[in-house]
Amino acid sequence: MSDLLKINPGRVLAVFAHPDCAIVNCGGALALWAAGGAEVTVVSCSRGERGGGDPEIDDDEMAARRREELSESLAILGARPPIILDYPDGELENTLGLRRSVVGLIRAHRPEVLISHDPTAVFYGDRYISHPDHRAVGWAVVDSAGSPSAGVRYHPELGSPHRVPLLLLAGSLDPGVTVDIGPAVGAKVAAIRAQVSHVGTEAEWVDDMVRARAEQSGESSGVALAELFRAVRFDGPAD
Repeated sequence: MSDLLKINPGRVLAVFAHPDCAIVNCGGALALWAAGGAEVTVVSCSRGERGGGDPEIDDDEMAARRREELSESLAILGARPPIILDYPDGELENTLGLRRSVVGLIRAHRPEVLISHDPTAVFYGDRYISHPDHRAVGWAVVDSAGSPSAGVRYHPELGSPHRVPLLLLAGSLDPGVTVDIGPAVGAKVAAIRAQVSHVGTEAEWVDDMVRARAEQSGESSGVALAELFRAVRFDGPAD
């Protein structure tokens, strides 16, 4: 049974591996909070150049296409233009360089809510294994939000430390909180349909898929349509 999360954050930072990840994993929550006045910033750590289903498109063209699609999706959700860190798709690792990038983003945007992949989620039943980029980014975000990276003596050149009050991890096999996305599910559907390189131009099926998954997620907390997260709450200063 998941607890219903009722918050109205002022600043939200979502850091994911690929240009479509935030839209699929938490597009409903992002749209909901943006509609409530939140400043929502989405980061794709990779260019996403190896995604999409057309082998005739070269990497640079695919990366440009996916940036455009993400920009359109975020406009639909009411979020700010995307930040893309330009790491190679399929080669992300939890390195000092990636953690430094994430720490810099946290200190620049000072979010009240930080969202990323749950890196502990690997095997989804017997038919899917999580993408290694997802796990790498998830761990980098976890390590950047918690000690020691959040501390005042780490990366002083990146500005003053910021302790994120709430870290939400999407795609978790052990979720603890539910966000009711009923008012925002239409925006999530439209934002996913804007990801044409992944869903194609004839994507009427997206509506049924999103609603079916949201209904399944809502069953654990008694709401009609939901997204689920593992939550980590940090208290006290970043020291």
